[in-house]
Amino acid sequence: YDTAAVVGSVFQNPRSQFFNVDTTSEITFGCENLGQPEKDIRERLAKTVRDFRLEKLMDRNIFHLSGGEKQKIACAGVSIMEPDVLAMDEPSSNLDAASILDLRKILAFWKSQGKTIIVSEHRLYYLRGLADRFIYLADGQVSHDYSAAEFEQLTEQQRSDMGLRTFALERLLPPVLPQQAKTALALRNFHFAYKNEPETLHIMDCEIPTNRIVGIIGNNGAGKSTILKSITRQLATISGTVYLDKEKMAKMTNKEVSQKLAVVLTERMRPELMTCEDIVATGRYPYTGTLGILSAEDKAKVKKSMETVHAWDLKDRDFTAISDGQRQRILLARAICQEPEIIVLDEPTSFLDIRHKLELLTILKQMVLDHQLTVIMSLHELDLAQKISDKVICVHGEYIEKYGAPEEIFTSEYIRKLYGITRGSYNAAFGCVEMDPPRGEPQVFVIGGNGSGIPYYRKLQRQGIPFAAGVLHTNDVDCQVAGALADQVITEKPFESISQESYDKAVELMKKCQKVICPLKDFGTMNAANRELLRLARELGILAEL
Repeated sequence: YDTAAVVGSVFQNPRSQFFNVDTTSEITFGCENLGQPEKDIRERLAKTVRDFRLEKLMDRNIFHLSGGEKQKIACAGVSIMEPDVLAMDEPSSNLDAASILDLRKILAFWKSQGKTIIVSEHRLYYLRGLADRFIYLADGQVSHDYSAAEFEQLTEQQRSDMGLRTFALERLLPPVLPQQAKTALALRNFHFAYKNEPETLHIMDCEIPTNRIVGIIGNNGAGKSTILKSITRQLATISGTVYLDKEKMAKMTNKEVSQKLAVVLTERMRPELMTCEDIVATGRYPYTGTLGILSAEDKAKVKKSMETVHAWDLKDRDFTAISDGQRQRILLARAICQEPEIIVLDEPTSFLDIRHKLELLTILKQMVLDHQLTVIMSLHELDLAQKISDKVICVHGEYIEKYGAPEEIFTSEYIRKLYGITRGSYNAAFGCVEMDPPRGEPQVFVIGGNGSGIPYYRKLQRQGIPFAAGVLHTNDVDCQVAGALADQVITEKPFESISQESYDKAVELMKKCQKVICPLKDFGTMNAANRELLRLARELGILAEL
């Protein structure tokens, strides 16, 4: 607590240090925790917004910000507390070139205020002319302590031998970025129906951009897999055209299609007497002769693909004898080995545990970034679709009902409509679902806040015990979950101290409950009334120990 008043820190991934869901609350969070007066907080907030030029970022949902914008909010949240020392862990690691320049301006501003700034970094060029000292660590120890002038005098080769990145921006080759995303695949006047059944899908026009991950979501039976199978020519369409890199796919040979498009479907393959390495090797067939004989280069690519998905240890295993999750990784390795421009995946996270789900999606994202790959995949896990997709296709009925960025798609109202949710709720900010709240008059009153109450709200819901919660500020993360699960929630406006009116409502409701639990440990200026609720519950003999 005392250290926080002197030292401020910004993490490598600013999102990991956020406690609120909106930008304004996040910036003022530290001052509130230090118990600073409301008037002082408002004055500091106004000054910080001016200093960092954050007018357009105020009152925004943090989950809708870019990486650079999140970094600005994190820096503002530290700066408003006016610490003397600022520590930053690889602050440029997730930023593009423009955002790195913004970061340099922030560091220069802090330096002009006389702050001490400690930056742990791999990128060095933006610190040139700004940093006064460069401390080089090796094997967990300080190896060298250079002044700025001494570090400048080192040659690029010397810095390279030390394992350091370039110090001179002019030596960096700027990335070649397309001015506008090209179209990797397009559907025109697309119609599909199963034999002797009415039309299942009707898509007038849909374009999939290059170098993007496009997720497809919708109810079971909505047609997600049908779209993918039609695109990959596993199902014949009634009419319409599929364009692959501006060419009509119908006029392309299987070999030509296979060199541009790879497929990973959920159906279980049952090959006879084939090892996992044999399966992955089939990804090279579009590039071999009639006999499918692999060259040394092909074999090297097979090995590299299996290593990419951490499956080289399975190379000699019978494909039919491994687990479903391992099969999924082998099939992805085969698709990677094919070196396509597009990979189509049908529910690729099926059968995978959480570790391998995250590994698979990370691999796909990295391939999109490194190899300009296009990924099209259907997903049932909305939280994953929301986080991994650049664009999202929503299939509803016979049509693509909506197609846009995750920020446009994943709202609580639209997801409820798309899936016809009638029980429970979907929280777009958290990307998660909540069950129906217990029915009946509240039996337990929960004094929570700052995320402390969430585990108890869900535990009471699981036990079927109706409960009430309060007093919660409406910008508190607790408030969103309590709003979905509690019978009643006593709330207060953001940045305001709990009013007498809200406190009285909470007391009245709390006295009607059989017991009170208080997972909240920290009390400050804004939630001081909750400390009084805790004291009153103890006096009434209804406070339960956790």
